[in-house]
Amino acid sequence: MICENERGSDVGRNTPKLAYVPPRSPPQVDIPAELFKSSLTQYEKNGFVTFLLSIFPPEVVQKLIADYYIGTSSRWDGATVFWFINSLGQVRAGQIKQFDKSGHTRKETKRNGEVKSCTTWIHSVLSYKFKKQGVDQPKWLSAYESQPNRVNCLFGEHLLNRHPLKPIALFESPKTAIIAAPYFPDYLCMATGSLSYLTKGRLSSLHGRNVVLFPDLSTDGKVFNKWFDKAKLYGDLINFQVSDLLEKNATAEEKEQGLDIADYLVKLNYSVFSPSLPETIETNQQPDEDNTPLPQPVIVETATDYPPLDSALSGMGTIEYLYPRFWSRVTRVRRIFEEITLPPGPFKLNTNTKIVDLPLFVATHLSFVETKQNRAYEAYLERLEILAEKLGRLDNTP
Repeated sequence: MICENERGSDVGRNTPKLAYVPPRSPPQVDIPAELFKSSLTQYEKNGFVTFLLSIFPPEVVQKLIADYYIGTSSRWDGATVFWFINSLGQVRAGQIKQFDKSGHTRKETKRNGEVKSCTTWIHSVLSYKFKKQGVDQPKWLSAYESQPNRVNCLFGEHLLNRHPLKPIALFESPKTAIIAAPYFPDYLCMATGSLSYLTKGRLSSLHGRNVVLFPDLSTDGKVFNKWFDKAKLYGDLINFQVSDLLEKNATAEEKEQGLDIADYLVKLNYSVFSPSLPETIETNQQPDEDNTPLPQPVIVETATDYPPLDSALSGMGTIEYLYPRFWSRVTRVRRIFEEITLPPGPFKLNTNTKIVDLPLFVATHLSFVETKQNRAYEAYLERLEILAEKLGRLDNTP
């Protein structure tokens, strides 16, 4: 005989329990494309661009601006925006800096006597602006600020898709990465954005790549030791080397000043650099045999003879941008055609286009979109996307 409470207990035991479904994380909020694009102008007022023109010829500076999407900000006179764009082409953050004539971050003294670096972030500037005006800030900005990890990618990460085989030279400062790029043409120069930003999450995009770290100088080698320890910690993810070139050769005064490799490079003519074996400390006992060494400069002191600054600025012309999402589209299409066998025979792409040789069509179109730095070649990418869609391998989901 089963009493009421026993029956109820028995029913309860046989009732299936509902599975726990964790709450969904809110969708990631990026910097709006319009805000990003609006900064890509007024380079004649940009202090960092002016500094670059004192080191490199205009055509090199123009390429650096286009590759790294160097922006201009009105936060301070001549301020620069360094955009953090991930490998998917999403604009995650914008770091704003004002530089002095020597190419170092300017410092300002507050009313209370506190000395602060002229460094901030685009979202902080916008938030302060709306609060000062006494108006509600846009919904995207509120949602963006509520994210716990806004700067979750490396500076220059968007270039990984363009250069899938290049080893990486990783610095702390975006400024240093940009300056170093012409000196190390065989390497992709990137930056963490901060000493503490060398984290596993941000490094995930470099999985499987060969990476050389260039720590800044510091008293007693604290920065070098910190990055060296991180390299050992994440050695299962990335094949690291840590350059001790500066650490071994800098004076005590230079270490106390916290100089980085850019402070030395700018004194040299970049055109005389050539590949050589770097001075590094291996973080793995048995480094990979195919680990490509970082090119080191053959240091030759020469006088540079570049045009006057005004002439250089006027000669820069119009910079053609291929925005980050273009390269994520290129990567997606390339992977599609690497994975499929193309059908034989002629193929009708549309009413006006008949493809006789599909492999040749794909190869030549991929070559154009991957090597030409001009928006006119976007039509070649669109034809590849149409072909992939007709073959049932690509949908229109962004």
